[in-house]
Amino acid sequence: KRPLERCKVARVDGAWVHGRDHASSYALVKDRKVAVIGCGAIGAAVARLLAQAGVGEQIFVDADNLTTANVSRHSLGMFDVGSNKATGLQQDLRRDFPHLTFEHAYQRRLEWLSPKELVQLAGADLIVSAGIDFDGEAALDHWRRSLARPPAHLSTWVEAYAAAGHAVLLYGNASLMAGFDGEERPSFRLTDWPNEAGALIVEAGCGNTFQPHGVVDLHPTVGMAAGLALDTLLAKVPAPCRRVWMGDPVVVEANGGILRETFTDRLTMREFVWP
Repeated sequence: KRPLERCKVARVDGAWVHGRDHASSYALVKDRKVAVIGCGAIGAAVARLLAQAGVGEQIFVDADNLTTANVSRHSLGMFDVGSNKATGLQQDLRRDFPHLTFEHAYQRRLEWLSPKELVQLAGADLIVSAGIDFDGEAALDHWRRSLARPPAHLSTWVEAYAAAGHAVLLYGNASLMAGFDGEERPSFRLTDWPNEAGALIVEAGCGNTFQPHGVVDLHPTVGMAAGLALDTLLAKVPAPCRRVWMGDPVVVEANGGILRETFTDRLTMREFVWP
């Protein structure tokens, strides 16, 4: 004769969180490992999307600390200002997705990692380099291609004003450097900026430079890169390729940039064979 009270149960297991027990990509990516090199605005956003897709394990590499000027474009906020980006991202995603693994976060550039730390990266199914500089890309390219079984590599970045974005996927011994010219610039870029006019803004007082774009401008490229990463983990992309986001050409011309003849569309994503 005692009163009955319903006990509400909320499931937090991966199969429910990433598909509500229906067929989804989670079953195929829950045992996959991704290493993200460069945990800035692009890398952090891609990492979060992959976590939301259920990728089982991620490793983070970044030597930079978050500043107040980063907050408007980064997935981390004011609470994490002063913290290392790799560690902050690790803690954020570990709290939000406790059923996934975020064991390693290295507060150094790839070039400074120890042999033991590099072994962790070599065991990844996919390495994502996001918005890192040419020296970092070159070092990653050389190290990855020296391995007996190189992980797949996805490199992603944006051009000035995020008016164009790129995501290049490489397998085996395919080299990212094959797509760069003698001036350390991608030969397949879509815009040119005479004397870098308008492409970089110098931060007052310290000499740091940054690209002038907002977070909304960035996210077509973020979505494109995350989509290509997920397609790679799901074995949907059989050969090296590059995907390109062509944004608004008016933005380029209005800020002193020059459109190359390959900038053929507006607000469009295209895919090309590599190189």
